[in-house]
Amino acid sequence: RAEAREALGWAIDRRIVLFLGDPGCGRKNFKLCWDAVDQVGEDVDLMTPYPVSHEKVGLYLSASDLLVLTSFREGSPNVVKEAMACGCPVVSTDVGDVKWLLEGVEGCRVVGISVAEVADAICGCLAFNRRTRGREKLMELGLGSEDVAFRLAGIYRQLVPGKMGVSYLESSQQPVWAKVDDTF
Repeated sequence: RAEAREALGWAIDRRIVLFLGDPGCGRKNFKLCWDAVDQVGEDVDLMTPYPVSHEKVGLYLSASDLLVLTSFREGSPNVVKEAMACGCPVVSTDVGDVKWLLEGVEGCRVVGISVAEVADAICGCLAFNRRTRGREKLMELGLGSEDVAFRLAGIYRQLVPGKMGVSYLESSQQPVWAKVDDTF
């Protein structure tokens, strides 16, 4: 965490709550996050680095003590899965498949749309004060990158029969799927 914070120029000794959505997008409900963090107190910094390139998402999550997602609606938010992969605790409203993703992951909470409930969850997750086992949960759910890539390759094979070959990571040099026919 210290290396990631140094790379971002963030204080090492502060508790960092991260909001990666667009604060200007009403659906992301940034005001709820802002009000909840304000209720938590002065020793917590809310970081809103939007927009963040995909390549830097992991750096921001690694530098943070907690990711907060306060959206009104989502499908299957990638940012929650990315936080889980980084072991970053998560507080999220009950949107999309977040409850299923976070079920049983210590240090993560799914909450309603209330300032008091989000603030309480932020306090609880900050008190957890360590990385989660989110990556392990993703693997249990079959959401590891190799599993997902293999399933996607299977879908491609069904859509374009005879055009795709699949290698299930037989060597670290081989792609998960490779084109067999140049006409694809």
